[in-house]
Amino acid sequence: MTRPERIRERFPLLQDPPFSLKGTRTFLFLLPADPAKLDALLARTFGWAAPTVEVSRLGSHVLLAITDTAEASAADPNLGHFAYQEATFFVPVQGTREGLPFHGLHVPFIYPSEGLAVVAGRELYGLPKKPATLTVPSDGDFWGGTTPIGARCLAAENFDGSAWKDEPLFSISATAQSPIAELADTLLDAVDGFFGPLPAHLFGQDLVQLKQVADVSPGGIPPKVLYRAVTHVQAPVDNVTNVRVGDASKVTVHFETLASEPIRDVLGLAEDVTPVLAASFEMDFGFRNGDVWLERPETPPAPPPKEKVLILGGGLGALSTAYELTATEERRQKYDVRILAQGHLLGGKGASWRNRAKGDRGQRFGAVLFKTGYFLGVSVVGFVLLRNDPWFPTTLGGSGDVRGA
Repeated sequence: MTRPERIRERFPLLQDPPFSLKGTRTFLFLLPADPAKLDALLARTFGWAAPTVEVSRLGSHVLLAITDTAEASAADPNLGHFAYQEATFFVPVQGTREGLPFHGLHVPFIYPSEGLAVVAGRELYGLPKKPATLTVPSDGDFWGGTTPIGARCLAAENFDGSAWKDEPLFSISATAQSPIAELADTLLDAVDGFFGPLPAHLFGQDLVQLKQVADVSPGGIPPKVLYRAVTHVQAPVDNVTNVRVGDASKVTVHFETLASEPIRDVLGLAEDVTPVLAASFEMDFGFRNGDVWLERPETPPAPPPKEKVLILGGGLGALSTAYELTATEERRQKYDVRILAQGHLLGGKGASWRNRAKGDRGQRFGAVLFKTGYFLGVSVVGFVLLRNDPWFPTTLGGSGDVRGA
C-alpha cells in the first residue's frame, strides 16, 4: 500500500511529534486484575496480528497513572504549549515481533482533559483517548487524606435510550499515611541526596497499540475498517524527581459501573480496589515518532525486476516470439519485451501494406509473388526431370513410388 502525501491544513488538526511533556506530576497505582479478563482483552485486540506480532500479558496487574502536565509541546516550538491532565490504564505486556521478544505497555483506556491531547493520541498512535475532567490534588493534600483524585466524563450508566450525563468514572482516596510510609519517604529523600535522583530510563516504556480507522459506512456484518495496524511508540523519561512511595494499604480506588466505560469488566477490577503499590513523582518525558509493526491492508513487496528481451527485426518470426513471451500473465510479469524494427517494415515483407508509398507496396507485393512462383516452378520442373535418375529416391516421406507418378 502506497501512502499518499498528507494534505496540510491551514492550522493543523494535530501537531507533529516528537512531543515533550515537562513538569508532569504523577500518581501511580498498581492494581490487581483478573488474568482471564486481560487474556481476553489482548486476544481480542492483537489476535489478528499473529504470528507476525504476538502479545500476551506480563503478570496479572494493571497500572493506573494520573498525570498533571505543566507544559506539553510538539516538534515545532513556535506552535506553543499547553497544560493538561490525564488518567491512563496500562496493561504490562510481552511478546514477539517476527520472532524477536519485546516488553512494553498496552493502553486500553485513557482520559485526557484537553482536545489537542485527544487528537494527537488517537490520530497518531491509536491511543483510545476520550475527553474527561480530572481532579489532581497536590501530593500533600492527597497523601494527607485531604483531597481525593477524581475523574468524570460524559457517559451512559445504562444503554436504555436515556441521555448521556456527566458521570464519575472513578475516585482515589487516601487516609493519613502510616509512620512506616513517612519513614520510607524520608529514606528516599536521603538516597536522592546521597546518590542523586533515580535513573530516569527505568521509568520509560514502549507502548504497543491497535490503531484502526473506521469505515465511513460502518454497518455490515462484520463491520469493516479502512485501516488497521499494530503501532509501536517509545515514551522515554528524561528526568524523575520528588519520588514518594505511599502506604498502599491506606489507599482505595473506587470504580463506577458505566455501560459506556466498561473499565471494570474489560480489566477485571473489583468495585473497590486496594493497590499493591502507590507512589507519586514528578517527571519530564515524551513521545517519539512511532512505527508500524503490522498493517492491513499490507504494503505489498516490490515486484521482482523483469528480464529484458530485445528482438531485432519486425518479421513474422520476431512477432511470434514476442507473442509467446507475453502470452500469459506469468510471462508478462517475467519478461520486458522490446521490438526494434523500422515501423514501415513491421511484420516483414508479408505486411507490405505498411509501406508508406503505394508504389512501394505494389512493388514489394509483386516481388513476393514473383519469388514464390519462381521457386515453386523450379521445384516442380526439377522433380519431373530428375525423378527417373538412378540416384533419385524411389519414395519421399516413406511412402509412395515417385517414379511411377
